[in-house]
Amino acid sequence: MIVEKILSIKTDTIINISENEQRLSKEAGFPKSKLKLITNSVVLKTPSFPARSPYVLSDSIKLVFVGRFSKQKGLDILLKSFEMANKNIELMVIGDAADKNNFRTDSQSISSPRIHFMGWIDNEKLDSYLKFADAMVIPSRWEGFGLVALEGMKNKLALIASDIPTLSDIVINEQTGVLFKAGDSESLAAQINRLSHGTLKKMGKAGKLELEKKYNSFDMNEKIMDTYK
Repeated sequence: MIVEKILSIKTDTIINISENEQRLSKEAGFPKSKLKLITNSVVLKTPSFPARSPYVLSDSIKLVFVGRFSKQKGLDILLKSFEMANKNIELMVIGDAADKNNFRTDSQSISSPRIHFMGWIDNEKLDSYLKFADAMVIPSRWEGFGLVALEGMKNKLALIASDIPTLSDIVINEQTGVLFKAGDSESLAAQINRLSHGTLKKMGKAGKLELEKKYNSFDMNEKIMDTYK
């Protein structure tokens, strides 16, 4: 933080990529006149590739997790909650371990026909798999922004996210998704158990509208270019 403050003296503008970063910058004493909020975004177009759904139960609530198998991303929290949640849910896990000798073994020790480990999927093909899900679960313990949430919103997925500041800024609780207590598997299981297909579909549609209004790449690029000019 000391280095950043020294560098800020020589800068004209400091761009923060999330509302949480903007708040923290102000609290840390950075010059308010130099702070500019330009949130991260995603390209709204969803390319289509041939993909087969891994889910096997037609009437199940279909959840998806996307990310590294690491403490930060909280997959262990999700897997623990899965054991407590009702039986009419399925989970697609997209990603892999940063340290394959550690977390991968722990996470995949849970054997269930309702959990589908997909490994990494090429980014340009990701949307073709997300379209099969009803909701995206983001159990992160901390995030700089939470870009994967926008990928879920782009595909009309309701978001079930931990209540860390960055995700709380993105998820409108009870409208575009629901928040649970960070690090708490029981809290996550309780939120999963109370959700229905109808509620998730409604939240997913609201999330797509919020994305188009607030997190589209065209607006982000325009704001960055205006700032440089």
